[in-house]
Amino acid sequence: MTLRGRPPGWAWGAAVALAFALALFRSGQWDYWFHLAAGRWIVAHGLPAVEPWCLAARGQWPWLGEWLFHVALYGVHAATGEPGVTLWRGLWAAGATALLVTLLRGLRADQWPALLALPLLLALSRARMTARPEQLTLVLALLVVVVLERARRGDRDFSVALVPAQVLWANVHPGWVLGPALVALYALAEALRGREPAARARAKRWALLALLLVAASAATPRPLDTLSLRLVREARQDPLRHDVDELESWTFAGDLAGPYSACVALAIVALLLGGRRAWQTSPALVVAALGGLVAGLLAYRLRALGATLAFPAIALAFAPRGAGATPGGNRPRARPSAGQRAPLVLAAVAGAVGLATIVVDAPYFPLGFSPPEIAVPVRAVQVADSLGLAGPTLNTQWYGGYLLWARGENHLPLLDTRNRGGAAFLEGYALADRDEKALASLLDVWRITHAILEPPRSIDSRMAPMLAERPDWALVFADDAGLLFVRRDQLDSAGAARAYRQFTPDYTVMADRCVRALGDSVLARALNSELERARAESRWHGRASLWLGTLALARHHYEAAVRLLDEAYALAPLLPGLALRQGYAHRMIGDVRGARAALRRALREPNDADNARRLLDAIG
Repeated sequence: MTLRGRPPGWAWGAAVALAFALALFRSGQWDYWFHLAAGRWIVAHGLPAVEPWCLAARGQWPWLGEWLFHVALYGVHAATGEPGVTLWRGLWAAGATALLVTLLRGLRADQWPALLALPLLLALSRARMTARPEQLTLVLALLVVVVLERARRGDRDFSVALVPAQVLWANVHPGWVLGPALVALYALAEALRGREPAARARAKRWALLALLLVAASAATPRPLDTLSLRLVREARQDPLRHDVDELESWTFAGDLAGPYSACVALAIVALLLGGRRAWQTSPALVVAALGGLVAGLLAYRLRALGATLAFPAIALAFAPRGAGATPGGNRPRARPSAGQRAPLVLAAVAGAVGLATIVVDAPYFPLGFSPPEIAVPVRAVQVADSLGLAGPTLNTQWYGGYLLWARGENHLPLLDTRNRGGAAFLEGYALADRDEKALASLLDVWRITHAILEPPRSIDSRMAPMLAERPDWALVFADDAGLLFVRRDQLDSAGAARAYRQFTPDYTVMADRCVRALGDSVLARALNSELERARAESRWHGRASLWLGTLALARHHYEAAVRLLDEAYALAPLLPGLALRQGYAHRMIGDVRGARAALRRALREPNDADNARRLLDAIG
């Protein structure tokens, strides 16, 4: 096999199989649990008239823009379990890639540059190969483009079949707006083609089709909410949007070396080399590509969709001259010219970046079916249920879906990843993460009896540390996945015996207690005992190991410190202060290589960078 002519069919089949395989990982996506719980509720009770899934929005209008996805996902899970859901994700990923290949073959852009660059697209799309309705939006958007491109080339126009697909789309995801938008874009492109009667006829037909798709989108439980995009508007007004990582825009410092930057660079070069040819073949594809790339720069969650919409235009720009003109266009010459070698080289480099990204990111996509326990507070929920805790629960918002799924309708979370409840509530919740009075007000207004919170990601997150400082509250369970706090008047004698007195999620307090323990044997024994208990109660005990390692380091027990700190790094590598302590411990046992590796990681932490730099200079 050589890089002459078009790739064989089996090569494209292998690309589809690769997309399927890349989706077979253990996804820790928080929204997954809400989709399952909402689907279970709808199957049992029917569509809700008011919000039934979180306390903060109880009785308000319900979000039903994704109701059919909830039901479908729950049905797959009920019938096949976690393996079936993972295969479902793989099939949608493979389906999107298969549609993309079909589109490229129809354009005769299924050339070697497209195949070589495809791993880059798969690498940056992998994070979105989760059980979320965005997967269906990607497939349905590609379906619209495939149908319209086929009709534009003079084949039979099946665009009327998009109407039932649009009804489905409107009931699974607010991304349904892409359907009529793409059809309207193609109608405009055909209208601008001038005097061709067939083009003018398609323009009129597709303009009417775009309006029909909008009308079809009203076939939902709440048509006015759907057509007015009420869900999207409310989400955009969310005061907690800044906490949602996937809504972050592209940044020079954080994303320049990422695969999406490589994709944008590849698109720019491709359009410089062959943009005119791509435009002459399909102006609508080029406009969709540019719009998709801009959308990916504005929000992380849109990068997979944007890159996928851009890929056909990139492939057209890199294809040999005449490849995209007609289905019967000229085949590439036997020996590539200098102008054809450049796309091959650039695409190969892009593909190599994609493959390298897949390899480097492999630890973040562990193979398997079951979601990783570390992503949700599994043990904290089990302990809460074993203690018979009832009443309103204060929770970290991205834990809400799992709490609803694991504990059922009798233990509703305060809120979930949808961040519902109104602007006033959300602003108060955000303020409670850093202000004691706001936290006290939240606890009193909602009569909170217990809380299941995420351990602080940084020293700036104060909700859990402030709750630990309150004398009327007790921390009764702690691991890297969740903290369980209980109001003391809700605890019986067995529950009260579980209350920690020295172990706290407050980093500053723990560091101070570790120092004081050197001169206070009573404190040292109590602190060590509680940390060992936390380490024994859950396999996710990175924080307990961090502080045990810190104590060992302070006592000059360097071998034990290395063992404990390395254990913490294996469980929770991003713990604040861990890398500096780990580097110092490795230095003290003479492991220069391990010390350098840890200290280089510590350079990324603002609070530890200066000390890490001094230690690195001392090592030489």
